[in-house]
Amino acid sequence: MKQDTTDPAVTTESIDAMVRRIQADTERVMRLRSSLETMEIIGSADRGAVTVRLLGTGRFTAIDIDPDALRSTDAQALGALVLTAVNDGLARLHERSRAMFAPQVTEAGA
Repeated sequence: MKQDTTDPAVTTESIDAMVRRIQADTERVMRLRSSLETMEIIGSADRGAVTVRLLGTGRFTAIDIDPDALRSTDAQALGALVLTAVNDGLARLHERSRAMFAPQVTEAGA
């Protein structure tokens, strides 16, 4: 019968260090998430004819339409501009999120 030669003190220290690291990583991610949630992102279409604002949570807070665009654009084209601005805002949010969390993901994989 083979005897277990693992030093219990070393194993306990290793587990404690791992738990501390996980707690520190979790706190860092929570701070990043909080920062992202309060961030305001701006998306636009047609050189600012339509501008949208959204929070890091993905919640839109405003849609602004330039009065000149409103006068010179039909309803269907205006709808397309709004959709383009919304998608631009979401893409910018995605990029911002990825840039913020990329170091955490890279570090976790190391």
